[in-house]
Amino acid sequence: MLANTLMQERYVQYLEDHIRLAQAETTRLRAHPRLHRLANMYVDRYVNLREAFTQQWHKDLIAAFRGLSVSKRLAFLASSATHAYFPLWELYPQTVDLQIQLGVEAYQRAFERTPLGFWLPECAFYPGVDTLLKAANLRYFFLAAHGLLNGYPRPKFGAYAPVHCPSNVAAFGRDGESHDLVWLKNKGYPGDPHYLDYNRDIGYELPGDYLFPCQVGIIKDITKRG
Repeated sequence: MLANTLMQERYVQYLEDHIRLAQAETTRLRAHPRLHRLANMYVDRYVNLREAFTQQWHKDLIAAFRGLSVSKRLAFLASSATHAYFPLWELYPQTVDLQIQLGVEAYQRAFERTPLGFWLPECAFYPGVDTLLKAANLRYFFLAAHGLLNGYPRPKFGAYAPVHCPSNVAAFGRDGESHDLVWLKNKGYPGDPHYLDYNRDIGYELPGDYLFPCQVGIIKDITKRG
C-alpha cells in the first residue's frame, strides 16, 4: 500500500485538507488561547508532515523505513499476507504456510533482505505454527502473553523473557500492561482528556458548510474516479 501511487496521492490530499481545516480553526478559536495554540500546533504538524512526505522522502516511505532497517535502529518484522487469524486455519496448514510465505516475500521486496522476526496476526498462536515459521527461515515471533503463560511447562519468567518452541524458534510474549496503556481508553493514555477528549468532535458539532471546504480534495478525487 505504501508503494501504491493512488494511496500516495490521496495521502497528500488528506494532509492538505487537514492543513486547511487547522488554519480555519486558528481563526475560529482566536478568542480561546489554549485551543488556539492547539490549532496552530496542528497547522505546523500537517505542514511538516506534507513537506517530509513530498520533499524529504518524495512520497517513498518504503525507502525511509528501509534506511532505518539498514541502520539497525529499528527491527522491522514480517507478518502474514492478509492478517489471517491463524488458529481458525489450523486445519489447513497449507493456507497458513502460504500466508507466511507471501508475507516474507513482501518484506523481502520492501527491505531487500530476509526477515528474522514475524508478528502473528492478532498475536494469535496455535501449537505447530512455529514449524511453519521455521520453514520460512524465521528465528522469532510475537504472540499474546497468555500464549506463553498458558504454555507447558510454564515459563520461569512469565511473559518477560522469550521461550523456545520445539522447532527452536523463539517466542516473545506481548506485555499486557503495555498493551493496555497504549490501546485501551479506560486504562491508557487514549482515554486521558489531556490527550484526546472522546466526548468532543467538531465533525458533529460544527455545520457542514464550515467543514465541507476542507474536504473538497476528497470529493474531487471520488468524482474523478467515478
